[in-house]
Amino acid sequence: MEPIFIIAISVTAILLISLLAQRLRMPLVLGLLVAGILVGPASPLKGFQLGPFSFSDVLITEFDLVNIFASLGATLILFGIGLEFSVVRLSQMGIFTMLGGMIKIGLAYLISYVVVSQLGFPPIAAMYLALILSLSSTPIITKILEQKDKIRRPEVPFIITVLVLEDLVAVFALGILSTPNILLDNYALMISIFKVILTFIFTYMILSRLVKIFFSHISGSNDILVLATVSVVLIVSYLSEALGMGFSVGAFLAGSAIASSLQANKIEEAIKPFNLLFASFFFFSIGMLVDIGATFTHLTLIISILLLAILGKFFSSAISAYISGFTGRSACFAAISLLPLSELSLLIGAKGVSLGILSSSMLGIMATTIVISTIVSVFLINKENETYFLLNAAVPRFFITNARLLRATSIKLHRSAEQNIRYNSIISHLPQIGQVQETLPTNDHLSLLTNNCIFFAAISLLSFGAIFFLQGFSQTESGYVASALLLFAFVLSSTIFAINLNSSVSSLFRVLGRSISNKFLVVALQFSGVLAFALFSLAFLFANSVLPTSLAILPALSFAALLLLRLVKAVKSTVSVF
Repeated sequence: MEPIFIIAISVTAILLISLLAQRLRMPLVLGLLVAGILVGPASPLKGFQLGPFSFSDVLITEFDLVNIFASLGATLILFGIGLEFSVVRLSQMGIFTMLGGMIKIGLAYLISYVVVSQLGFPPIAAMYLALILSLSSTPIITKILEQKDKIRRPEVPFIITVLVLEDLVAVFALGILSTPNILLDNYALMISIFKVILTFIFTYMILSRLVKIFFSHISGSNDILVLATVSVVLIVSYLSEALGMGFSVGAFLAGSAIASSLQANKIEEAIKPFNLLFASFFFFSIGMLVDIGATFTHLTLIISILLLAILGKFFSSAISAYISGFTGRSACFAAISLLPLSELSLLIGAKGVSLGILSSSMLGIMATTIVISTIVSVFLINKENETYFLLNAAVPRFFITNARLLRATSIKLHRSAEQNIRYNSIISHLPQIGQVQETLPTNDHLSLLTNNCIFFAAISLLSFGAIFFLQGFSQTESGYVASALLLFAFVLSSTIFAINLNSSVSSLFRVLGRSISNKFLVVALQFSGVLAFALFSLAFLFANSVLPTSLAILPALSFAALLLLRLVKAVKSTVSVF
């Protein structure tokens, strides 16, 4: 089949089925999955004749071209999630709401892992499936709540918190699970976790500032803005791939970095048509994997996974919402709203298939689960009262009594914490690394930053020396753990040292700038800062060549990014003089 014909069939099927889904007031994702099912190689319409026309002639049997568009779609999905994600927004959700969300994720994962293990799956496959089945879909759930006019209900902030946390967990997991057999090697797993944590820290502390400055110099049409955005996404994604975390995780980090810029909303609007097109191909390609005939072959497995996905998430969501302070009726509504399986589950499933941990048929089962769990959620939301009364009558009394006691205790703890330990007060007193505190006198601030620089530089040197020393010995498992911890300390302390050094240099130049009247001397000072950061970049690049992991490149990247910022400032000073 010609490539242009494949694209034409795909776009036509996506359009027609999406229009039908809109008419039926169903989420767009469902329509895209159904479109893929109908024109895929295992379509139920295969062999169907309508006069001289045979549906078999328009079925897509070649996946390569569709998969290219699907890969772009997966990247843009995570980029969109990154654009909407904010550490500040997460902190504003409240610690008890966040704890409730984490309880839901933990319970759903635990229930899924235990049941999947009993179904005969190996431990690694069970871990993948448990994670896949414990996630809920942000776009499907928000669309259902909007269409059913439930978006302003008091339970919705809790639901959104759970969805944000789950998206973060999914991206974190994609970064960790990008390496084959990572779960079989404790040392490699620890390194992978540290790598993801430090990359996130690097993104929010340094990359976001660099991107913010970059976009502040871009003005004009949306075309230029789109090109600049695509460039940033590709660069960050390839860096993420080089660090071993996967292209899609880099797209999320790029979105998170761009979210801090003033043009974030404009970028989101400009990129939306591309996001819609390529994300549609992702869900369409997943639908093509569904084989209705094979459903009856694996009927027991599909029913088991479907029941687990629905019941496991329902009970974990209901329990976490109830002990977070909601009434039984509200907890029931939150639970049935969180039933639809996440589209990120398909990304994790695709990663498992590419690593040989899951079979390709499992993706089709997951797509089927998304469709059915969404239909069940819509049906139960329409029958909310009946569902609550049925469950209230079915649950044993002793369980309800103990749950009420636990809820009462949780509410008391919440109120006590609000009265005595204000969450916002705690956040405001946390150290803000590398930021200028305007309330401090300049000399005090310089002294504080200088002490911080010396402290973190000392930790960095000691950690590097210890790692270099341990490399000369054959290591036991405890030695590998010690090396991993030392590596984490080296990368983190070096990155913080870079940020504090940049703030120290900026503050020092501001003080000297007030007392020096010779503008050429000010320019010379700026370029001396550029030279200093260039030397540090080379030094940490050498350290990276000595250390045994690509993770050690992060300090060198931090200094390189700050070197670029200092170079921009030096050029600005030169231009102002001439």
